[in-house]
Amino acid sequence: MPLTPVDTLESASAEREYVWTLNFGPQHPATHTTLRLVLTLDGEKVLNAVPYIGYLHSGFEKLGEHLDFNQYVTIVDRMNYLSPLANEIAWHHAVEKLLGIELTPRCRYLRTILAELMRMHDHLLNL
Repeated sequence: MPLTPVDTLESASAEREYVWTLNFGPQHPATHTTLRLVLTLDGEKVLNAVPYIGYLHSGFEKLGEHLDFNQYVTIVDRMNYLSPLANEIAWHHAVEKLLGIELTPRCRYLRTILAELMRMHDHLLNL
């Protein structure tokens, strides 16, 4: 501990290495509330990262246990609020495959267009 002004100046000018611990998430906009990282930093260099996952568990499977396949569509919409149609398309594709339903070519290309629009929408929102 410096006692004189000269000692204070000398101790302030000496280089020190600082190691910081930073909690990143789960509320940080870059993590979409799905992840928490405990980062150990030396300046800009990440020395260690400890991930904690599972912050977005919403119990979709449990919600769907007592619903029929058509009622579950409203739950599927909430899985990804940025592109709900992509989730609906995937859900309907799975149900149609299980039931052995063959789609018309028009339905297939309309779904492809909708899925691509949702994908672009998702990416453009993250710019």
